Amino acid sequence: MPSAQPNLHREVVTGIVQMIRVLRQARRDGKSGVPFDELLAVGSEGKSSEAQIFICEFAKDGIPSLRQEVLRRILDGDYTDLWRSANHYLAGFGHPRVEPVPIEL
Repeated sequence: MPSAQPNLHREVVTGIVQMIRVLRQARRDGKSGVPFDELLAVGSEGKSSEAQIFICEFAKDGIPSLRQEVLRRILDGDYTDLWRSANHYLAGFGHPRVEPVPIEL
């Protein structure tokens, strides 16, 4: 089992928040969506290759399944649900759960 890597978790959470913010801005601008490759580029920029893989998978599977109230909390800066989801998701790949740490956007 890999050792606890809070940086991996932080990168994944940060990337997901960045993508959600881009989606919100697109909606505010009257766009119906954002091309997946563009969205992925935003979330993956500056992240490790391992984090990029998880960000991509979470973007395909996780973001579409987030409830509106969870998205609202994320956009309001409450990342509790997202940390929980990232911990659960990464645990499925053998990464231990980590305590949430501050992220920089």
